[in-house]
Amino acid sequence: MGYFPVDKSLQPYDDSYFDKYEAYSETDLGHRITGARCSLVDSFYGGPLVDVGIGCGQFVKTRPLTWGYDVCRKAVDWLHERKKWNNPYLRPTQAISCWDSLEHLPEPSNLLSNVTEWVFVSLPIFWNIEHVLRSKHFRKDEHFWYWTEQGFKNWMKEQGFECRHHSEVETKLGREDIHSFVFKRI
Repeated sequence: MGYFPVDKSLQPYDDSYFDKYEAYSETDLGHRITGARCSLVDSFYGGPLVDVGIGCGQFVKTRPLTWGYDVCRKAVDWLHERKKWNNPYLRPTQAISCWDSLEHLPEPSNLLSNVTEWVFVSLPIFWNIEHVLRSKHFRKDEHFWYWTEQGFKNWMKEQGFECRHHSEVETKLGREDIHSFVFKRI
């Protein structure tokens, strides 16, 4: 597990960030990834969920009983317009998804402390520090956290969650080094 102190003033979460993910969502890969994520969640859990870091909202639009939380102003407005805003930091939340977002949070344990049952995650997984430093996922303006597979599972266990599923489905679909996990509160 590694930590990089991101200067929050450099983070790129502006309108163009939302627009970039909107363009990704309209690709064949974007549709396949969202389909895989919905299938993964629905194979373990059918209830309400908060998607943390919504990108452009494709997962929120696609999966019923899904609300969202984000820090990008355009994403926040999008959620409010659709009455889909939910802040999981304010009260206990049954389930969250963090598709490519948990590594962006300076203190993810604060979010996880409010989750009562399920956490669904996709994020980059690394073999070692050299892999991090040469990876396209080494983002000095976005990613605070870098994990190996076992390091992430161990860290989540320290947060009170047991790994129920791990796969490389997103890597197999064409995303470099992205793993998917399902965790259940112990």
